[in-house]
Amino acid sequence: MLTQFSTAQGFCPGGGSVTRFAQFAPRFRLAVGVLWAFPAFGAPAEPLHPSFVDSWLFGETIAYGQQTVALGSARPDEVRIEPAYRGDPRYGRIRFGHDPGVCVAVVVDFADEPGEAGFDVYVDGNGDGCIEPGEKAVRDPSAPTPLATASAAAVAGISVAIPSEGGTVPFQRTVAVQVDAFGVVAIVMPRGYYRVALGDLGPPAEAVLVDRDGDGVLTPDGNDGVLPLTPGSDGRPVPGDLVRLRRVTNLGGRVVELAFDPLGTTLTVRPRPDATTLVRPRVSMAEPAVLDHVAVLVIGEDGSTTRIGQIDEPIVLQVGGYRVASCSLSMTDSVGTTWSYTLIEGQGGTNMHPLAQEPAQEWDLTGAWSMDIETAVTTARAGQVVSASLKVRSDAGLELSSCTSGVDAYGPPVPAEVRLVNAAGTEVARAAGGFGCATCGGHVLQVPDDAPAGQYRIVATFRLGPLCGDLTSERVLTVEPK
Repeated sequence: MLTQFSTAQGFCPGGGSVTRFAQFAPRFRLAVGVLWAFPAFGAPAEPLHPSFVDSWLFGETIAYGQQTVALGSARPDEVRIEPAYRGDPRYGRIRFGHDPGVCVAVVVDFADEPGEAGFDVYVDGNGDGCIEPGEKAVRDPSAPTPLATASAAAVAGISVAIPSEGGTVPFQRTVAVQVDAFGVVAIVMPRGYYRVALGDLGPPAEAVLVDRDGDGVLTPDGNDGVLPLTPGSDGRPVPGDLVRLRRVTNLGGRVVELAFDPLGTTLTVRPRPDATTLVRPRVSMAEPAVLDHVAVLVIGEDGSTTRIGQIDEPIVLQVGGYRVASCSLSMTDSVGTTWSYTLIEGQGGTNMHPLAQEPAQEWDLTGAWSMDIETAVTTARAGQVVSASLKVRSDAGLELSSCTSGVDAYGPPVPAEVRLVNAAGTEVARAAGGFGCATCGGHVLQVPDDAPAGQYRIVATFRLGPLCGDLTSERVLTVEPK
């Protein structure tokens, strides 16, 4: 049985305060058909009704989409009427829908007047080519800030019709526009996400559907995502890891196949009949510790994605080959320090590992670790700056992306020790920073101006806690005469 349903809610576009925008839920049709054939769960008694949530965040998890809009001095052809700008306008286009879709003009008016330095944002919210003074966006300090160098976002209403198979579909949404400090690009963030309860199909579960690229439609095998939810100890939903929508994915521990209409507003979910198996992750550690949390994203050879949220939850996988795409770990060592790690696919990430149809099968997530130092140059002159990048990899094909430690899971990056030493072993330069911070991609060393020519060594040491232990590495750097 295939159950079809849809939902639509009203929205009031136009001017007003930010509070007024938050009072109206957008109207956007999302029909979701679900056919479940898992004998252990049975069919849902009631149709599954997705609801639109008009919010920037779900809990503390980002749940809005965003797209980058380039700004330029050339006025788009569709803009026919404009207000009197205070300064120098820059133009861009916000895109909604697949081809042909629609483009909505955005104008950033950079002004530098005495006492009024800054910029104004205008959005052609109804797409009629007439930018009225009343379409000036309202600053909202509560909106998210993906651009660290930008000021507060400006919020406006969008009300357009997206072409769809010979007709149109209304798309009405609140958007936030944030401009970088250089006035080159703007980040546009449509507010909201869809929330779908998976019904009485086993343990209570929900899924959040996120339009990650902010184009107003959902697309599998793209940048869009599913945020699985599971109830917490207090009965309230707790967000899990965000995974990209794929045509075969895992929702609530169930391997399913997703299908969308060309516009991306209709979603059909069907179970995969393939045999599945339960897998439990095993984490090898260099030092004794208590494993607090594991979140793993596994990709099967057929493109299926599967996620586990806690160490005590087995992973449901299709029998065949698999690879671990990413993993986050949290553990507490013997003195009570919490260590948090983020792992991603490394050089061996494309290798598929076989998975047999055996219950409670285990596999090692990490294995043995090693560290390499990568530099753009092998020779330098006195006074020259050399950037050293550190790569920590496991023989299981994973690469360490970040590492933090502290009294809780939100501690600072683990400090690194990266030094330049001469042939006698004397330190002549040192780089600051930690693994997983802004400088981890390039620890900067400056060869002293008076450094004599000869062979030097870049020496890196990390105390990476119970997962990796202490790692050291060296790389030769030849210093030539200045």
